[in-house]
Amino acid sequence: MASGKSGYQVDVSCYGDGTLDSGVTGFPLGIDTTSSESGTRLQGQFCKEIWQGLLENDEYTLESHGNNTFDNGDDVIYWYSGGLLSEATTYCYYNYIAEDRTIDAKNWQLKYYPATGKTEVGKGVLSHTP
Repeated sequence: MASGKSGYQVDVSCYGDGTLDSGVTGFPLGIDTTSSESGTRLQGQFCKEIWQGLLENDEYTLESHGNNTFDNGDDVIYWYSGGLLSEATTYCYYNYIAEDRTIDAKNWQLKYYPATGKTEVGKGVLSHTP
């Protein structure tokens, strides 16, 4: 949580380089969250911003799901499911495809739930479209 506080906050200093905003529950939501309805809604671009805002020396090439998803230069495909943070099914997903870009391959997947801060890691198949 953002310095032990919940609620929508902009440029939280304790997250990464200090440019990440928190959602209404106090967990990282994105960098430019002006369109998040005061920290209550997740959007696809926010997932990339979270990844880049939390990881130093990020050496991976990220691509949004559905935008030439299986190109040779992409390491991680990201996007989101749901939208409202109040819904338990709202999360960012990141599929590591660098080892196997075959369509319908089971790759490592990270899910991040910005309402709770929960993360899950497992194997998942990336669909052809988000």
